[in-house]
Amino acid sequence: MTKQYLFYFLLVITINSFAQTTTVVTGLSNPVGLALNGNDLYVGSVGNQKVMKKDLSDTTTTLATDYLTNISFPGFLLLIGDYLYIPQVSDSKVTRIDVSDPNSSPEDVVTGINTPIGLALRGNDLYISLRFSNKIVKIDISQSNPSPTDVVTGINGWVNGLAFYGNDLYFSHNNTSISKIDVTQVNPNITEVTPMSGGAGIRIKDNYLYVARPNESKVSRFDVTQTTPTITDVVSALNTPWDIIVTDNFLYISEQFGAKVSRFDLTTLSTENSAQKVTFEYYPNPTSGLLSIKGLEDNATYKITDINGKIVLKGKTINNSNLDISDLKNGIYFLRINEYQIKKIIKK
Repeated sequence: MTKQYLFYFLLVITINSFAQTTTVVTGLSNPVGLALNGNDLYVGSVGNQKVMKKDLSDTTTTLATDYLTNISFPGFLLLIGDYLYIPQVSDSKVTRIDVSDPNSSPEDVVTGINTPIGLALRGNDLYISLRFSNKIVKIDISQSNPSPTDVVTGINGWVNGLAFYGNDLYFSHNNTSISKIDVTQVNPNITEVTPMSGGAGIRIKDNYLYVARPNESKVSRFDVTQTTPTITDVVSALNTPWDIIVTDNFLYISEQFGAKVSRFDLTTLSTENSAQKVTFEYYPNPTSGLLSIKGLEDNATYKITDINGKIVLKGKTINNSNLDISDLKNGIYFLRINEYQIKKIIKK
């Protein structure tokens, strides 16, 4: 009886831990970099040297189409406006393509840089981590032939993902820590933010820095506003998570040796984290038009997003008022109040 109970207990824990993770697309060849443009998910595929594209409105998990071929080790992809920037690690260059133009061809942005892998933008400056050169450089993408300028050198170990929070540029490196520099400094000092093993792709959303940790088979996060941040595991038991995309509602994860991209429902975290914060009533749900809101302070801010995190409605609501969503298409949406309360709503 004891063994049976233990097995049942572990089974329940496993089901609860991974019930919010689903497969978006599978059958990929060593997927690494990710970028999201509306319903279009771009995936850098190292195994066949391609960038693939998956339409997220299509629920067929095996369907991904070739978007670009002959792309040598696409690193951490970055979408800037209509342009998809692709660091080609093995070819020592960064290329880009206009995703809004079906006839567009890739063009080189900068060449002759050793193993570019991570990208981050601040103004017109594109910051690029050079993995085996142990440094970060930048170029001005408004120039036709930009020359790279060193930002920081002598980084301890390989440099991977990049992400900005204000003037601070965060980066994962050496498989042991997350560090940052203040890019407004002429010769910025490297500050270790927190020791963390196996950091690859990083993204920042709502004060949280999310880290893909391939060596640890999980994605973790911490609050960048904390002086001594506490690392929390978001989702584990992944097969070599390499890069991530964070929206209001979902975390997309490329699992390199799992040959797939997974999606984790972040609204479950929001519900847990907001348990001690203000709650409110909303009804009816499903609704065909008006959604009644009760239990809020006056002039609370709200926004409604679709399943991909795109904002479809936003504004302020007064307590005991109605939100009119009659113009929205039928489907599932998420209502966020005061930046932390998230509720699922169904428009029928």
